[in-house]
This record gives sequence, structure tokens and C-alpha cells, in this order.
Amino acid sequence: MDVPEILDVILVLLFGTGVSWVCQRYRLPAAVAHVLLGVILGGAVLGWVSHGTLIHFLGEIGVILLLGAAGLEIGVERLKEAGSAGIAVALLGILFSLSGGYFLGRFFGSLPPEAFYIGLMLAATSIGIGTQILQQYRLIDHRVGEIVIAAAVIDDVIALYLLAAAHGILSNNAGITDILVHLGGAIALFGSLYWFFKSLTSWLIRFHWLGDSWPLVAWVIGAIFASALLSDALEFSAVVGGFFAGVGIGDGLKRDVRQYSIHAVEPLIWITMPFFFVMIGVQAQWTALSTPGSRWFLLLLLAIAVFGKALGGFLGAAMRKARERWLIGFSMVARGEVALVIATLGLQQGHIADEIFVSLVLATISLAVLGPLLMTPFAKSVAADAKIAGAH
Repeated sequence: MDVPEILDVILVLLFGTGVSWVCQRYRLPAAVAHVLLGVILGGAVLGWVSHGTLIHFLGEIGVILLLGAAGLEIGVERLKEAGSAGIAVALLGILFSLSGGYFLGRFFGSLPPEAFYIGLMLAATSIGIGTQILQQYRLIDHRVGEIVIAAAVIDDVIALYLLAAAHGILSNNAGITDILVHLGGAIALFGSLYWFFKSLTSWLIRFHWLGDSWPLVAWVIGAIFASALLSDALEFSAVVGGFFAGVGIGDGLKRDVRQYSIHAVEPLIWITMPFFFVMIGVQAQWTALSTPGSRWFLLLLLAIAVFGKALGGFLGAAMRKARERWLIGFSMVARGEVALVIATLGLQQGHIADEIFVSLVLATISLAVLGPLLMTPFAKSVAADAKIAGAH
């Protein structure tokens, strides 16, 4: 390891943690801000940071912890509470976005693996960005908020499962028999990881081996990374393994202990997560968008991303008023961490070309802005209705 690489790490650490603080303070999407920071620090603007081995390693740690903590917070109970409306919104949004992204890629000449990753990236949503607007207008406890949160959770769980299956299927050029075997293996593996870590965590809590202290934090972090390493060794996605371990651990803990463990892991995520997203901005070959075809691809990608989720929300939500249904649909438009993880893994595995990767990153950044803008007028209207109904 040479001195410049250490300096790169120091720069990303200093600027990345600063951006994290600003985003938390003002409720901004941290993943998008870190990608933009990477663009500024990388060769596109300042040229201060390059993609080195150590930064790559820290980024892998960060994204595994990030998704592990997301699983820890989600829990299966939130999926059960979704109801038919939340499930319908999620499944329709995934269907429209995944198929639309796939056929767009094929239309522009992408091979099936690349086209699938384009659709899969559009299938994931951002639970954090949409809920910020709902919280601002006090709609989190409204039926709209319940459906949006449940649908966003289901979205990301299904997207991560499909990512895990694609990781092995597309890398091995599998036939139909191999695909079915791999899908069955993914179901068995991640189901087993969930039940194993849930049962073992409950057992450790029952016999007082874990408490509100460092053994609990060590167990959470160790289990997430052990699951990630096992998944990677079995040719599944490491980050998805960490996610399902987090879900299992969370369901094995009581609510207050779960919240303690989430808060305890957050500082480590704060330190390591910026490395992953900053490197997305650093790695992207921004000159790839110089051709007219690339610009048309990006515009059509944004159109499919917006209308796929909006239409899925409008049709899937069992709401009487159209404004509530459109609010649910537009609440699903923003993409965030999971979409960026999918795009980056597709690039690293050689399934996504540089120009497509840049378009996916720019689409994620644009959708993080478009989503709240499209939501706001409908959120104001629904909030006004709720206030009037409450007064009566």
C-alpha cells in the first residue's frame, strides 16, 4: 500500500463523513450525495481520488454493513403488515419497471444479462427518500404511508433476492435446469440464513449471552459478515447474505434491543459506507454520455422509471381517491442505495458496460430529486384532506 492510496482513504473519510453529517442534519439522500462527492473528487472534476484496493475493500465492508443494518431494521413483521394493497403496489411496480427496463436495454442493443440488470435496477425503490416527504406532511401513520413503507420494503427484498439469483445464473451462463437449481438454492440458502440467525439470536438472548452492550454489537456485526462470506463462497451475492442475516437477527431481538443494536452499528456504517458510493462517482466514465444515443437512452430510462412505479402504485393501491393513489405511486419513484448496489455489482461482474453504468447512476441521482418533486403537490392535498377529516 503506497502513500497516495492512504491519502485517498483520508480524503474520502473526511469529506464522506462530513457529507453524511450534512445529509442526516437536513434529511437529504446520503447515497446520492456521496456519488456526487465521488464525481467531484474523481477524475471528472478535481482528480484527487482514484479507485484503489484499500478503498474498494472498505467500500465492500460499508455496503455489507449498510444492507445488514437495513435488514436488521426491517424485520418480517413489517412485510406481514403490508396487506394486499402493499403487496400489489410492490409487485406491479416491479413488473412494469423490470420489464420496461429489460426491453429498453434490448432495444438499444444490450445483451440479455445487461438488459436484466437495467430492469432490476429500476425494480428497487428507496424507502428513505419517499418517507421523508410523507413524514414532512405527517402522513406516515396515514393509510398511504403504511402502504408506501410496506411496498418499498417488499420491493427491495424481491430485488435483492433476484440479484442473488442473477449473480450466479448470469455468471455461469446457466441453462434452464441450472437456473431452476440456482433459484431453489437461493431460496434454501437465504431462508436458512434467516431462520438460523433468528433462532440462534433468540437462544443467546434467552440465556443472557447478549444484552445492551458490546457482545450484542459484536454478534450483529460478526453474523452479518459471516453470512456474507458464506453467500459469496456459494456463488451468491455477499451483500444479500448480509441483508438476510440482518433480518433474522432483528426478528430474534426485542424491539428496544433491536433499536439499540441499530444505533450501535450506525457509527461504523457512517465511516465505511461513503467509500462504496464515492467510488461509484469516481469509477464512472462520464465521457460515455457524449453520444446522442446515450442521452436518448437516459431520457427513456427516466420515463420508464417514473411511469413504471407510478402506474404500479396507482393500480395496486386500494384507495378511493385518485390523489392518494398517485401519491403512493410517486412515493415509489425515487431510487437509492439498493439501485446503486445493483448497478455497481453488474459493472463489477462484467455484465454492464461503462456507458450503461453511467446512465444508471445518473438516473438514480435524477430520480432521487424527481420523486419528492412529484410527490409534494399530492402530499399537500392528501394532508389537507386528512386535516379536514380530523377536524370533523
